[in-house]
Amino acid sequence: MDLLADAAEEFGGDLGEWVERGAEYCDVSIRCYLLGSAVDDVINELQDKIDLEQDETESE
Repeated sequence: MDLLADAAEEFGGDLGEWVERGAEYCDVSIRCYLLGSAVDDVINELQDKIDLEQDETESE
């Protein structure tokens, strides 16, 4: 329920209304909420790899 509450807060939704809409609505909302942080994590990881490769290339 914590993730659902976090998602509702992030998206400006009403938690009670979301629960009334049902499990599928709640599930999709949580997935959308988590997707943003997953994408950020991947982008940061790729940027770190690019930076490391550039540093290695510059030091050669």
